[in-house]
Amino acid sequence: MQIKFYDVKDDRRCTVKTLIDTGSGKNLKATLSGHIKRDTSIIDPVFEVSYDADIMTSNYMEISDLHRYYFINNIEVGAQRLYIHAHVDVLMSYHTDIDKLQCVIARQASKFKSNLYLGDEMFKSILPKDVVSLPFPSAMDDNGSYVLAIGGES
Repeated sequence: MQIKFYDVKDDRRCTVKTLIDTGSGKNLKATLSGHIKRDTSIIDPVFEVSYDADIMTSNYMEISDLHRYYFINNIEVGAQRLYIHAHVDVLMSYHTDIDKLQCVIARQASKFKSNLYLGDEMFKSILPKDVVSLPFPSAMDDNGSYVLAIGGES
């Protein structure tokens, strides 16, 4: 299988990672053929590839045969072989399906895109106070009673 190695600068929480650097025109380090080490998981696999110095600074890889993208956690050097320990990037691997979802977002990073009608204890909003004092039209009784009227929408 073909493995493409990248140096990605995006935050791990970004849905779509930038795989092409606009400055140099590319951030693809190398494309190598390799295979999955036996008895490993698809979520946290170990890949075996031939030694290539270009990928020693890579932190991300794409495997089109598996239709997945992976973060590189560790690279072990063996005799003319590299063993790459990785973890699947679920957000990038399934970003087309995630983008098609229609859902209510409970928390949004941008305060300008937030829905102020949804309650969120982490989002602090300012409630303007409008206090109006009006004279009572007739005399009150001698007990010192008060009348409090509250108007507005809840």
